[in-house]
Amino acid sequence: MAKVEVVVQNACSHVGEGPHWEDDTQTLLYVDINSNNLHRYNPATGEDTVKHFKGTVSLVVPRRTGSYVIGLGRRLALFEWDTGMVSTIQEVEMDTGNRFNDGKCDPKGRLWAGTMGPEIGPTQFE
Repeated sequence: MAKVEVVVQNACSHVGEGPHWEDDTQTLLYVDINSNNLHRYNPATGEDTVKHFKGTVSLVVPRRTGSYVIGLGRRLALFEWDTGMVSTIQEVEMDTGNRFNDGKCDPKGRLWAGTMGPEIGPTQFE
């Protein structure tokens, strides 16, 4: 039977989700959506590095080039960890209050992402 171990605890102040193991760097990526934070946890050192954004960050997927695709509000964007540079790839549903919620790549490398409407409170949508 596999051993289950908690490696990061109480790191998010709101909603931690979207975990993604980055094999190349041996780190765990995850987001704290309502705090607008992207985390990169290194289990070898115990360091949890945080990048803060000006909007909800809801998904993170590493690219072969070393950068990341992130969900940033209504935008899908490229993010360079070392420089902090953010470049918009696509913006969706401009006439709504919707934002990206979660996303992952399939085995062919295609990103599948979903959107959701604004919340007035936990599990209460407009």
